[in-house]
Amino acid sequence: LNRQTAILAREGWPIPRSTLCDHLRACGRLLGPLYRLMADRARASHAIHADETPVALLRPWRSAYAWVYLGDGANSYTVFDLTAGRGKEHPE
Repeated sequence: LNRQTAILAREGWPIPRSTLCDHLRACGRLLGPLYRLMADRARASHAIHADETPVALLRPWRSAYAWVYLGDGANSYTVFDLTAGRGKEHPE
């Protein structure tokens, strides 16, 4: 959002980063039910492809994991998740 704020300011739209944070938070609340529905549909697949990518977090300094789950042809949804660890409890 820092980068987006700078880009918008160069275009003549000085929007505070806090405003962009508020908008993203509101979008997350509105899209939450859709995300859960997509995740449920992907879990209903006969087979699920899953992959994780380590992500470095700055505060606190540690690693997290970005996951992507792909459903089968009948439930062709792609769902992303971010977890604090890589243990089996996260993809379950």
